[in-house]
Amino acid sequence: MSHSSPANAGSGKHVEPRPRIEPRPRNERLYRQGLEAGLSELQARLLAGRLPDYQGELGPLVDPSLRHLVHPERLADAPRAAERIAQAVAEGEHIGILTDYDVDGITSHVVIRRTLNELFGVPESRLHSLIGHRIHDGYGISLPLVERTLKLTLRPSLVITADCGSSDEARIARLKAAGIDVVVSDHHALPQEGPPP
Repeated sequence: MSHSSPANAGSGKHVEPRPRIEPRPRNERLYRQGLEAGLSELQARLLAGRLPDYQGELGPLVDPSLRHLVHPERLADAPRAAERIAQAVAEGEHIGILTDYDVDGITSHVVIRRTLNELFGVPESRLHSLIGHRIHDGYGISLPLVERTLKLTLRPSLVITADCGSSDEARIARLKAAGIDVVVSDHHALPQEGPPP
């Protein structure tokens, strides 16, 4: 069945009906908590619609602060990763910082780069920014980005990722085979088959 507007009624043009916007499932508990905490109806509805399965408290969602962060030592292999980074800093290794080009990737990139340079004294000449091209590389540790990394004259012996890497095992294996260690920090979901070896 087609609909035509009065403006197109005599033109003989076929006008497709507008698609309906389907309501998304809503977390009623979170919606009520939001309203009770003083959120507007729209804020509570958006929060509950975006997090239909969320079972945690409202505080970390609406009042972000460091007290809500899980201690870094609870991250898988955090001590091992910290030791590898400390070794690279102490021994003057070249370090690559590989992130996505979006806002969380670039923000992470700057935090890592400035921390290594300003707090740990790694000279800028030993830090390599490895950021994929939005159109040519796409998200994550792409093969073109890996190949560019391997072609660097001063190749890093350690690459630290942020905002990517949890589902890029094949490309990480390519870096590893070339003698580059990779420390992955990523907030994205792991592949369905579970964490990479």
